[in-house]
Amino acid sequence: LSLRRQRQMCIRDRSYYMAILINYMEELMVKVSIVIPVYNAEKYIDRCVDCLLNQTLKDIEVIFVDDGSTDNSGLLLEQWCNKVPDIFQVIHSDRDRGPGGARNLGIAKATGSYIGFMDCDDIIDRTMYEKLYNKAAEAGYDMVDCAYYNELSDESALAIGDNITGKLDDAKRSDIIAGVGYAVTKIFRLSVIKDNNIRIRENVIYEEPLFVYPLLFYGTTFALMKESFYYYRQNEEGTMHSDMENAQTLRMHMQVQLATWNFMKQTPFFRAFYEEIKLYFLHSYFYETLYFAKQRAFQMPWSLYTELEQTIKREVADYTESPLSLIHISEPTRRRG
Repeated sequence: LSLRRQRQMCIRDRSYYMAILINYMEELMVKVSIVIPVYNAEKYIDRCVDCLLNQTLKDIEVIFVDDGSTDNSGLLLEQWCNKVPDIFQVIHSDRDRGPGGARNLGIAKATGSYIGFMDCDDIIDRTMYEKLYNKAAEAGYDMVDCAYYNELSDESALAIGDNITGKLDDAKRSDIIAGVGYAVTKIFRLSVIKDNNIRIRENVIYEEPLFVYPLLFYGTTFALMKESFYYYRQNEEGTMHSDMENAQTLRMHMQVQLATWNFMKQTPFFRAFYEEIKLYFLHSYFYETLYFAKQRAFQMPWSLYTELEQTIKREVADYTESPLSLIHISEPTRRRG
């Protein structure tokens, strides 16, 4: 054989064995890391643990983050970690960092091929992570999403259009931008998060957009499952319920949405998907802020209305114009029986 031919065969063999090695290493990895921030949630911990122990996917790691709890949450988590040390671990934060900061601690600790998030007071289907992971493994998707059930409204819904699976071309990315959805209904390829140093904003309300939005651009493939695997509960003690009852935390919500808008302006996608991004910003920054206040019977100070109006007029000169009449979201279905 010629020297050139020998080199080609050597490169081919090297690539073949490297692929085998990578596949073997992935088989050794935990399939899904699940990060759960916990703050004064002692009455929900046992039920949360049951949901996780009953998962049909057994190759998981569960990372609880005790976010400066002042009740017995930290002690209960330690007890469960001692009982099931091969699955559970707990991080004790030195201060209350909020859900975003707690999740960041979990991300840094995670070792799975994929990562998911759960809130301690919610419920998940026992097959959730097995089905999401198997879907991800079909074609190596960077993200997989599912529908969710809202206990308060008794409805199931998809936050993102149900036609989005595969490589994120312009049409699919447009649909996702218009309806980002929630981190808790998804799993993400962990390497996409760590390689691009994506983190969640700390000590704010409604922190997810600044985490999920960048992943829509760094990730290239997406899959969707129509089943409702995640059950969202609205608790009187919950952050989104109680903290949205004052002007300071409503303003935090506004600031996160404005920061998301500013992030999008720095991306090459801003011009290409301007109308979708604008629609999302108007909805999340303006209408959603008013909705949160109304839902919680909170009388917003006039200064907050003025801030909303001035920001919209400053940031979106054409806020009265849009070729998009609605966001494509699957029709909610009321659960019966």
